[in-house]
Amino acid sequence: MIVDSAGEGPIAGIRAALAAHPRSAWLVLACDLPYLSDAALDYLLRQRDVTAFATAYKSAHDGLPEPLCAIWEPSAAEALAGYQTGGGHCPRKISHPSWCATA
Repeated sequence: MIVDSAGEGPIAGIRAALAAHPRSAWLVLACDLPYLSDAALDYLLRQRDVTAFATAYKSAHDGLPEPLCAIWEPSAAEALAGYQTGGGHCPRKISHPSWCATA
């Protein structure tokens, strides 16, 4: 079991997973995606860019990455820590050139 910091939102869970297994990539999915299809997951997996810190779908609404339907690479740990230390809480809004956002 991996325990995150209570009250810090999804970023805490992502960071806890990356810290628990620092050499592993993590497929992160929100619990409120009941209609997520096998085809959508397959597409995300095929688009994975291991050189990026995360591969995620891009929101049709605002163009931001969807961090709770994403593959987070081990290299994301440092970027997420810096973002959160600087006061950031929403992983959607992390501004980093190493996002791989896919349609």
